[in-house]
Amino acid sequence: MPDVPVLDTPTFASAQEACALGAEAEIANFSRYDQMLATFTDYPDIYQVALALRNASEFQRLPAFQTCAIQ
Repeated sequence: MPDVPVLDTPTFASAQEACALGAEAEIANFSRYDQMLATFTDYPDIYQVALALRNASEFQRLPAFQTCAIQ
């Protein structure tokens, strides 16, 4: 039986601090999708899924994290 992994769980001083980190992560996330999209141009189905995930990151999750970070 393998050992249960030990995970480093981050702690935050406030919800705003956690949201600010979430916003940074979303920016990195949709930037990675921007790089991947160029490789999917020959595969329209995969391209559309990746584009939808990328846009959700930038236009839905990022604004939510940014709003949370300033409250």
